[in-house]
Amino acid sequence: MIRNNLWLFHLFLLLGSSCLQKAEATVLSGTITESATWTESMNPIEISGDVSLVENAKITVSPGVQIQFTDSTKLTIEGEFETQNQKGKSVSILGDTTSGALGLIEVSGAESTVHLSGCRIDGVDVRVIDRGACSVEGCWVRNSSCAFLFNGARMAEVRRTVVSNSGCAIRSIDTTPIVEGCRFENIRGEAVSIEGQGVELPSPSAVRIRGPKRMVAGKTVTLWVEVLDSEGNLFWPLWEAVGSVSARQAVSGQSVP
Repeated sequence: MIRNNLWLFHLFLLLGSSCLQKAEATVLSGTITESATWTESMNPIEISGDVSLVENAKITVSPGVQIQFTDSTKLTIEGEFETQNQKGKSVSILGDTTSGALGLIEVSGAESTVHLSGCRIDGVDVRVIDRGACSVEGCWVRNSSCAFLFNGARMAEVRRTVVSNSGCAIRSIDTTPIVEGCRFENIRGEAVSIEGQGVELPSPSAVRIRGPKRMVAGKTVTLWVEVLDSEGNLFWPLWEAVGSVSARQAVSGQSVP
Protein backbone atom coordinates (compact mmCIF):
# COMPACT_ATOMS: atom_id res chain seq x y z
CA MET A 1 0.00 0.00 0.00
CA ILE A 2 2.79 2.41 0.95
CA ARG A 3 4.69 1.48 -2.22
CA ASN A 4 1.61 2.23 -4.34
CA ASN A 5 1.13 5.58 -2.63
CA LEU A 6 4.77 6.51 -3.23
CA TRP A 7 4.42 5.60 -6.91
CA LEU A 8 1.31 7.77 -7.23
CA PHE A 9 3.10 10.62 -5.43
CA HIS A 10 6.06 10.51 -7.85
CA LEU A 11 3.66 10.36 -10.80
CA PHE A 12 1.85 13.43 -9.47
CA LEU A 13 5.13 15.33 -9.14
CA LEU A 14 6.15 14.36 -12.67
CA LEU A 15 2.87 15.48 -14.21
CA GLY A 16 2.85 18.69 -12.18
CA SER A 17 6.39 19.52 -13.27
CA SER A 18 5.54 19.02 -16.94
CA CYS A 19 2.48 21.27 -16.66
CA LEU A 20 4.54 24.05 -15.12
CA GLN A 21 7.16 24.01 -17.86
CA LYS A 22 7.05 26.96 -20.22
CA ALA A 23 5.74 26.16 -23.68
CA GLU A 24 8.52 25.86 -26.22
CA ALA A 25 8.55 28.81 -28.60
CA THR A 26 8.02 28.50 -32.33
CA VAL A 27 11.04 30.43 -33.62
CA LEU A 28 10.74 32.12 -37.01
CA SER A 29 13.42 33.82 -39.11
CA GLY A 30 14.21 34.26 -42.79
CA THR A 31 11.69 34.13 -45.65
CA ILE A 32 8.17 32.70 -45.60
CA THR A 33 7.24 31.58 -49.12
CA GLU A 34 4.03 29.60 -48.55
CA SER A 35 0.64 30.42 -47.05
CA ALA A 36 0.03 29.18 -43.51
CA THR A 37 -2.19 29.52 -40.45
CA TRP A 38 -0.61 30.37 -37.11
CA THR A 39 -2.49 28.71 -34.23
CA GLU A 40 -2.37 28.72 -30.43
CA SER A 41 -0.51 25.41 -30.48
CA MET A 42 2.50 27.35 -31.81
CA ASN A 43 2.54 29.83 -28.88
CA PRO A 44 4.60 31.81 -28.38
CA ILE A 45 5.62 32.58 -31.96
CA GLU A 46 9.00 34.26 -31.73
CA ILE A 47 10.23 36.64 -34.45
CA SER A 48 13.95 36.00 -34.08
CA GLY A 49 15.88 37.77 -36.78
CA ASP A 50 14.09 39.62 -39.57
CA VAL A 51 11.23 37.70 -41.20
CA SER A 52 9.75 38.36 -44.68
CA LEU A 53 6.45 37.18 -46.14
CA VAL A 54 6.68 37.13 -49.94
CA GLU A 55 4.06 38.26 -52.47
CA ASN A 56 1.12 35.89 -53.07
CA ALA A 57 1.62 34.17 -49.70
CA LYS A 58 -0.87 34.67 -46.87
CA ILE A 59 -0.53 34.28 -43.11
CA THR A 60 -3.76 33.87 -41.13
CA VAL A 61 -3.34 34.36 -37.37
CA SER A 62 -5.91 32.52 -35.25
CA PRO A 63 -7.46 34.00 -32.07
CA GLY A 64 -5.30 33.63 -28.96
CA VAL A 65 -1.97 33.56 -30.78
CA GLN A 66 0.94 35.41 -29.16
CA ILE A 67 3.59 36.90 -31.46
CA GLN A 68 6.79 37.94 -29.68
CA PHE A 69 9.53 40.07 -31.26
CA THR A 70 13.07 39.66 -29.92
CA ASP A 71 15.39 42.66 -29.86
CA SER A 72 14.62 45.15 -32.67
CA THR A 73 13.50 42.57 -35.22
CA LYS A 74 11.21 43.23 -38.18
CA LEU A 75 8.37 41.36 -39.85
CA THR A 76 8.11 42.50 -43.49
CA ILE A 77 4.81 41.82 -45.24
CA GLU A 78 4.85 41.77 -49.05
CA GLY A 79 1.90 39.35 -49.27
CA GLU A 80 -1.17 39.22 -47.00
CA PHE A 81 -1.30 39.08 -43.20
CA GLU A 82 -4.60 38.79 -41.34
CA THR A 83 -5.46 38.40 -37.67
CA GLN A 84 -8.75 36.80 -36.64
CA ASN A 85 -10.73 38.17 -33.73
CA GLN A 86 -12.76 36.21 -31.19
CA LYS A 87 -14.29 37.61 -28.02
CA GLY A 88 -12.01 36.89 -25.08
CA LYS A 89 -9.17 35.58 -27.28
CA SER A 90 -7.30 38.45 -28.87
CA VAL A 91 -4.10 38.15 -30.87
CA SER A 92 -1.13 39.60 -28.94
CA ILE A 93 1.76 41.25 -30.81
CA LEU A 94 4.52 42.11 -28.35
CA GLY A 95 7.91 43.80 -28.44
CA ASP A 96 10.91 42.56 -26.49
CA THR A 97 9.76 42.91 -22.89
CA THR A 98 13.24 42.03 -21.58
CA SER A 99 15.30 44.67 -23.40
CA GLY A 100 12.47 47.11 -24.16
CA ALA A 101 13.40 47.08 -27.86
CA LEU A 102 10.58 47.86 -30.27
CA GLY A 103 9.44 45.36 -32.87
CA LEU A 104 8.40 46.50 -36.35
CA ILE A 105 5.76 45.30 -38.78
CA GLU A 106 6.54 46.77 -42.21
CA VAL A 107 3.94 46.49 -44.97
CA SER A 108 5.60 47.14 -48.32
CA GLY A 109 4.62 46.86 -51.98
CA ALA A 110 1.52 47.03 -54.16
CA GLU A 111 0.64 43.38 -53.41
CA SER A 112 0.87 43.74 -49.63
CA THR A 113 -2.17 43.89 -47.35
CA VAL A 114 -2.48 43.72 -43.57
CA HIS A 115 -5.75 43.37 -41.63
CA LEU A 116 -5.41 43.74 -37.85
CA SER A 117 -8.61 42.99 -35.92
CA GLY A 118 -9.01 43.00 -32.15
CA CYS A 119 -5.27 42.86 -31.50
CA ARG A 120 -3.32 43.79 -28.39
CA ILE A 121 -0.15 45.47 -29.65
CA ASP A 122 2.51 46.42 -27.10
CA GLY A 123 5.95 47.75 -28.01
CA VAL A 124 5.56 47.27 -31.77
CA ASP A 125 5.32 49.89 -34.54
CA VAL A 126 3.35 49.35 -37.76
CA ARG A 127 4.81 50.99 -40.88
CA VAL A 128 3.01 50.93 -44.25
CA ILE A 129 5.06 52.12 -47.23
CA ASP A 130 5.43 51.88 -51.01
CA ARG A 131 1.75 51.27 -51.93
CA GLY A 132 1.12 48.87 -49.06
CA ALA A 133 -2.38 48.58 -47.58
CA CYS A 134 -3.45 48.35 -43.94
CA SER A 135 -6.77 48.23 -42.08
CA VAL A 136 -6.99 48.25 -38.29
CA GLU A 137 -10.19 47.57 -36.35
CA GLY A 138 -10.80 47.37 -32.62
CA CYS A 139 -7.16 47.15 -31.52
CA TRP A 140 -5.39 48.36 -28.38
CA VAL A 141 -1.91 49.77 -28.95
CA ARG A 142 0.60 51.04 -26.38
CA ASN A 143 4.30 51.79 -25.87
CA SER A 144 5.15 52.50 -29.51
CA SER A 145 7.36 55.22 -30.97
CA CYS A 146 4.67 55.83 -33.62
CA ALA A 147 1.82 53.34 -33.58
CA PHE A 148 0.94 53.66 -37.28
CA LEU A 149 3.11 55.31 -39.94
CA PHE A 150 1.63 55.50 -43.44
CA ASN A 151 4.00 56.68 -46.18
CA GLY A 152 2.73 56.34 -49.73
CA ALA A 153 0.16 53.72 -48.69
CA ARG A 154 -2.67 52.84 -51.07
CA MET A 155 -5.03 52.18 -48.13
CA ALA A 156 -4.81 53.35 -44.52
CA GLU A 157 -7.80 52.79 -42.25
CA VAL A 158 -7.85 52.87 -38.44
CA ARG A 159 -11.20 52.34 -36.72
CA ARG A 160 -12.33 51.88 -33.09
CA THR A 161 -8.74 51.65 -31.87
CA VAL A 162 -7.09 52.94 -28.68
CA VAL A 163 -3.49 54.18 -28.77
CA SER A 164 -1.78 55.10 -25.49
CA ASN A 165 1.65 55.90 -24.03
CA SER A 166 3.24 56.42 -27.43
CA GLY A 167 5.27 59.03 -29.29
CA CYS A 168 2.53 59.52 -31.88
CA ALA A 169 -0.63 57.64 -32.79
CA ILE A 170 -0.91 58.11 -36.55
CA ARG A 171 1.48 59.81 -38.95
CA SER A 172 0.41 59.90 -42.58
CA ILE A 173 2.69 61.03 -45.42
CA ASP A 174 1.51 61.15 -49.03
CA THR A 175 -1.48 59.09 -47.94
CA THR A 176 -5.17 59.78 -47.37
CA PRO A 177 -6.07 58.00 -44.11
CA ILE A 178 -9.48 57.26 -42.62
CA VAL A 179 -9.55 57.46 -38.82
CA GLU A 180 -12.88 56.81 -37.13
CA GLY A 181 -14.05 56.23 -33.58
CA CYS A 182 -10.55 56.13 -32.08
CA ARG A 183 -9.22 57.27 -28.71
CA PHE A 184 -5.69 58.55 -28.05
CA GLU A 185 -4.27 58.82 -24.52
CA ASN A 186 -0.93 60.11 -23.19
CA ILE A 187 0.52 60.82 -26.62
CA ARG A 188 3.85 62.66 -26.37
CA GLY A 189 3.74 64.25 -29.85
CA GLU A 190 0.91 64.76 -32.34
CA ALA A 191 -1.98 62.36 -32.03
CA VAL A 192 -2.61 62.51 -35.77
CA SER A 193 -0.45 64.21 -38.39
CA ILE A 194 -1.13 64.28 -42.12
CA GLU A 195 1.38 65.72 -44.54
CA GLY A 196 2.64 65.31 -48.06
CA GLN A 197 2.87 66.63 -51.56
CA GLY A 198 0.61 65.57 -54.39
CA VAL A 199 -1.87 63.89 -52.04
CA GLU A 200 -5.16 63.38 -53.85
CA LEU A 201 -8.23 63.92 -51.70
CA PRO A 202 -11.30 62.81 -53.65
CA SER A 203 -13.70 64.76 -51.41
CA PRO A 204 -13.63 67.11 -48.40
CA SER A 205 -14.58 64.17 -46.17
CA ALA A 206 -11.77 61.92 -47.40
CA VAL A 207 -9.80 62.73 -44.26
CA ARG A 208 -11.99 62.14 -41.22
CA ILE A 209 -11.56 62.32 -37.48
CA ARG A 210 -14.85 61.48 -35.81
CA GLY A 211 -15.85 62.07 -32.21
CA PRO A 212 -13.11 64.45 -30.98
CA LYS A 213 -14.36 64.46 -27.38
CA ARG A 214 -14.15 60.69 -27.17
CA MET A 215 -10.94 60.54 -29.16
CA VAL A 216 -8.87 62.75 -26.87
CA ALA A 217 -8.71 61.62 -23.25
CA GLY A 218 -6.78 62.91 -20.28
CA LYS A 219 -5.13 65.96 -21.79
CA THR A 220 -4.99 68.28 -24.78
CA VAL A 221 -3.68 66.63 -27.93
CA THR A 222 -2.49 68.49 -31.02
CA LEU A 223 -3.84 67.53 -34.43
CA TRP A 224 -1.61 68.71 -37.26
CA VAL A 225 -2.46 68.60 -40.95
CA GLU A 226 -0.44 69.88 -43.87
CA VAL A 227 -1.44 68.60 -47.30
CA LEU A 228 0.07 70.26 -50.37
CA ASP A 229 -0.76 69.86 -54.03
CA SER A 230 1.85 69.06 -56.68
CA GLU A 231 2.81 72.76 -56.89
CA GLY A 232 3.31 73.10 -53.16
CA ASN A 233 0.05 74.97 -52.53
CA LEU A 234 -2.21 74.17 -49.61
CA PHE A 235 -4.97 71.80 -50.69
CA TRP A 236 -8.34 73.09 -49.49
CA PRO A 237 -10.65 71.95 -47.99
CA LEU A 238 -8.85 69.18 -46.18
CA TRP A 239 -10.71 68.46 -43.01
CA GLU A 240 -14.30 67.51 -42.26
CA ALA A 241 -15.35 69.75 -39.38
CA VAL A 242 -16.79 67.64 -36.56
CA GLY A 243 -17.83 69.31 -33.34
CA SER A 244 -15.15 71.78 -32.29
CA VAL A 245 -12.56 70.51 -34.78
CA SER A 246 -12.21 72.69 -37.85
CA ALA A 247 -9.96 72.40 -40.87
CA ARG A 248 -8.31 75.71 -40.05
CA GLN A 249 -7.55 74.64 -36.48
CA ALA A 250 -6.00 71.43 -37.75
CA VAL A 251 -3.87 73.18 -40.35
CA SER A 252 -2.60 75.81 -37.94
CA GLY A 253 -1.71 73.18 -35.36
CA GLN A 254 -3.98 74.60 -32.69
CA SER A 255 -4.81 72.37 -29.76
CA VAL A 256 -8.21 70.72 -29.78
CA PRO A 257 -10.07 70.81 -26.45
